[in-house]
Amino acid sequence: MWPGFWLGPLPPPQRQLRRPLRRSPTAVPNCVTTALDDSGWTDELTIYNNCSHSVRVKVLLAFRVDSHCITIGSDSSYSAPWGYPGRFDGLVSC
Repeated sequence: MWPGFWLGPLPPPQRQLRRPLRRSPTAVPNCVTTALDDSGWTDELTIYNNCSHSVRVKVLLAFRVDSHCITIGSDSSYSAPWGYPGRFDGLVSC
């Protein structure tokens, strides 16, 4: 028998755990706008809420952890910075 090889019967298949269904991300309202500054090692996304109500948004990043849900009051803004190699991947309601 060679090291690292299993010559016996196959083990029983493992049970797959059921995961709760995730809601698909929804688009932010048209009254929410963004400005991205990606000119340096630290990128920064400024989110402007021009709506007449508060909004909850999440910043989606590639190569970094997404932000938590952020509440932005009406006629307010929020700045979300992240470091290299993160890349802005989108903004969704949450």
